[in-house]
This record gives sequence, C-alpha cells and structure tokens, in this order.
Amino acid sequence: MSHFFNFDSNVQVVKCNIVNDSEYNATIRTKIFQVDDSYSKGCDDWVRKYSLYSKTNYIVRCTFPNKQMYVYRKDYICQHSSKNKSHNSDLTRLRDKNCSASIKIVVKKNTVNTQRKYQYMRQGLDTEIKYLFVHTHRVYNAEAYSYLRVSEEVRENCITYFNGGMTPAAAKTYHEVQLTSSIDDTDNMECIKQLANAQIDPTDRQIYQLFETWSHGG
Repeated sequence: MSHFFNFDSNVQVVKCNIVNDSEYNATIRTKIFQVDDSYSKGCDDWVRKYSLYSKTNYIVRCTFPNKQMYVYRKDYICQHSSKNKSHNSDLTRLRDKNCSASIKIVVKKNTVNTQRKYQYMRQGLDTEIKYLFVHTHRVYNAEAYSYLRVSEEVRENCITYFNGGMTPAAAKTYHEVQLTSSIDDTDNMECIKQLANAQIDPTDRQIYQLFETWSHGG
C-alpha cells in the first residue's frame, strides 16, 4: 500500500482497503512539517504533492485549529464535490459531480503520555491522515486531467517564457513542443495523455490567467 504515497518517505500504513488504483481508503501515519510556522500551509503542501501523484485535486472543506485533543486538523474534499458550486453556469455543472472523496489530516499532540501509549508518536509520526479515494467521476481520463491545477514547476516555466517576451499563445506552443519532444513519434497515446494533463500542459484559460497574474506583478 505504501507505494500509493511514495512521495513521502515517512509514511507508515495503519490500515487500508484497496479495490484498485482508482478506489481505496486508508489511514496512514506520517509527519507534517510546518511551512512558514504554519501547520495549515504544511497540510496544503502535503496535499499538493499527493494531488500531483494521484492526478486529483482537493479543496479545503474546513479547519479545526487550537483544539484540546490535537494540535491542528484540516479536512479536504475533491474539487468535484458540491461545495462552493453554483448551479447557474454550464461550467459549474460540469465540475459538480457530487463527489465525496476526501482527505482528513490531524496533527496530534506529542507529549510524554502520548509517546508512552503510541509507538507512532515515539517514531515522530505525529500526523494521522485518513483517505477516502472513491470518486463519483472518472479519474484517469482527458476530461478529469483538464481540471487539474498547474504544477509549480510548470508555473515557473511559464513565467520564464513571459519574461522572455512570449505571448500566452506562443508560450503554450513552445511548452507543448518541449513537452512532447522526448516522446516516441509512434506513441500517439502517450502524446495525447501528456497534452491532456493540465498539471503539465496548462489549458488556454489557465495560461492566460498565468499571463494576467504575471503582467500585474503577481
């Protein structure tokens, strides 16, 4: 099961139920590190890495700071849930799949008592993460890939293109040439998969949004 989380070398699986790579639930232990003295940012960073691996995106459902029983808790739900969706536009209806796939992250208190009671605490694994990876929509297809967020690496590449004087259209064309240059000419399916994945090949809308942010000094 640990290969599902191979981006995190600290992961230890507590329990899991696997149907296939597209359907599983699990409880794992790891350690969430603070980012800029913030567990919230640390949780976001961990979920971002998981999203890159799983080809799924999550939005924040709720947070639980300063609770008695733990240090911090943050819950996420699939971006295709009904949360924050309006039903007045065609685009929103496409995004709303009423999906309940979720991630719940709890950073537990590390005390003498908890270290005595729980071996994971003694190992420094103070974070419990519960997954429900059962989506109401297809995950590994072109439509799902087109909704993914652009990765940080690709964002930086786009900024480099803009700094070099490229327009959004030119930047997208250049990026796609670079992206597919190492793919065998006969492997059309791999080429299609790469170009459909918005994590590594931003959509027209995404690249124009990046350009607008860049042009305003963002």
